[in-house]
Amino acid sequence: FARLVLPLFPAASADLSWLGLALGLVTIGAGSLLALVQRDLMKMIAYASMVPMGFALLGLFALNQQSVQGALLLMVGHGVAVAALIFAVAAIAQRANTSEITAYGGLAGKMPWLSAILLIATLSVVFVPGTVGFVGAFLAFVGVFEAAPLLALLAAVGLLAASAAGFALYSKVVLGPLETEAMRRMTDLTVREKLSVAPLALLVVVFGIFPQPLLTVNEASVNRLVAQHEGGAATTTGPLIDTSVFAVEGSTRDAVSQGIHASGVEPGVDLDQ
Repeated sequence: FARLVLPLFPAASADLSWLGLALGLVTIGAGSLLALVQRDLMKMIAYASMVPMGFALLGLFALNQQSVQGALLLMVGHGVAVAALIFAVAAIAQRANTSEITAYGGLAGKMPWLSAILLIATLSVVFVPGTVGFVGAFLAFVGVFEAAPLLALLAAVGLLAASAAGFALYSKVVLGPLETEAMRRMTDLTVREKLSVAPLALLVVVFGIFPQPLLTVNEASVNRLVAQHEGGAATTTGPLIDTSVFAVEGSTRDAVSQGIHASGVEPGVDLDQ
């Protein structure tokens, strides 16, 4: 949407913005509720990760500066946080040979590195302050609230459900006592795994505290996109090729014509054509 639909079809995007907003709200609600009822670790992560994309969709179709900035930041942050989250969950499932949530518990003492990565990624997915997910969601929420206050409040309710699912997941998997022998045999991340996933967790926190570099990169594009929808065709960018360079001024054409006649050479082409 951000790359093709909104820039290429501004009028249609504005007319059908209600559809994009509705789709974003449905994505948030469905992702939150489905994540709450899952008993499989991988499925819960998959459904919970729908919520940030639903917020991003709301931000894009609210079509104001704050909401679009928030949506773009959400997409960047979501890519980083979910990558770390999937890495951590896959590492746990591989070591335990199961993805059933009921099989886990008490991993904080056995796997401190993996527990920390899982915590940082989960906090970003549920938009806790200090993570890149919070900054994007806050900007998107402010922009959506400006355009459609009721829709923003409904989206916030969906966010609460997603947060409940995320914290329940972390509490069950990481906290509590070691209940099974399989959990007692679990080993923490290797050096190679730490080097692979630690930069992702670091980016989640760094951009959560200092988001300005990402916002600055997108600022010109966002302003142009919003102006295009607010001002119509008058504010859109010009043609890719400036056709004025091909125009021949009347005085230049006349001078060329006089030079040809003065030379006594019969012109073979009518310059006026």
